[in-house]
Amino acid sequence: MKNIKFLWVVLFAFLIQFTAISQGTLSLKINEVMVNNDSTLVDNYGNRSGWIEIFNPNYYSANLEGMYLTNDTTNKTKYSITKNDPSTAIPARGYYVFFADNKPYRGTQHLNFNLFESDYVALYDADGKKLIDFFVIPDEIKQIRNLTFGRVIDGEEEYGVLSRYTPNNPNDWVDKISKSQEIANIDPSGVGMILISMSVVFFCLILIFFLLKVFQLISIHGLSFKMFSKKAPIDSNSIEIKGEKTESTTKEKNETSGEVIAAIGMALYLFANQFHDEESEIITIDHTKRAYSPWGNKHLVMKKSSLKTTK
Repeated sequence: MKNIKFLWVVLFAFLIQFTAISQGTLSLKINEVMVNNDSTLVDNYGNRSGWIEIFNPNYYSANLEGMYLTNDTTNKTKYSITKNDPSTAIPARGYYVFFADNKPYRGTQHLNFNLFESDYVALYDADGKKLIDFFVIPDEIKQIRNLTFGRVIDGEEEYGVLSRYTPNNPNDWVDKISKSQEIANIDPSGVGMILISMSVVFFCLILIFFLLKVFQLISIHGLSFKMFSKKAPIDSNSIEIKGEKTESTTKEKNETSGEVIAAIGMALYLFANQFHDEESEIITIDHTKRAYSPWGNKHLVMKKSSLKTTK
């Protein structure tokens, strides 16, 4: 029973996924077209030709495999997109560009027609009957070089001549102005920037001055602050009787006693005498008993014996 339920869940998930994929391909859009490509996009062979951009408006991938592109109303299946090329899977919010150079033998991206002879371009589903999207090509972009025509906003229904060509990029792309350029536009003379920078410097100097003053006050009055914050210890030399406070007449003896002085003197004397030993001034000279080494005597004996043997 559990296995049957599991199979039903898998089948249901597969159907949902298949439905999502099929709906994703039906929402593909022909997004941008350029007919007279003189100095813009280059194909993988280094050539320039007209091109068509397909846009996937979904937030999941959609595959072009098995679908058809055509520029002929009587032939809906003029160019069949191969099913064996993984690059035809367009990612979420992604793009795919076809080159209309009439050279299909160069790969999947190369169509078997060109756009100079076309009045419109259409994208059909894999059954060759269901129209997914079509695009009417105006005559003006055929005559002007590098002029692109397409949807003003990706996937939307508003068409027009675009300010710049944007293959594989959003059609409503706008040049971003740098921060330095924004500042230059607001303050062309630079006076405002100088005033702001000098104000910041002086503010920092004043802040540092006050911080140093605060730290100085804390360091001076820190001890007194601690004394007031803690309970004062009881002084054994002061006695409070009926609201009157009397202090003892005993004073701390700041004078050094004689025993301490004697001990310091003895220590200095011992320290000074430890560097010099008592030495005798008598010099004693001892004469050696032998004027030569016993090894020398042995040498002479060996030499004499050698002379005797030679005689």
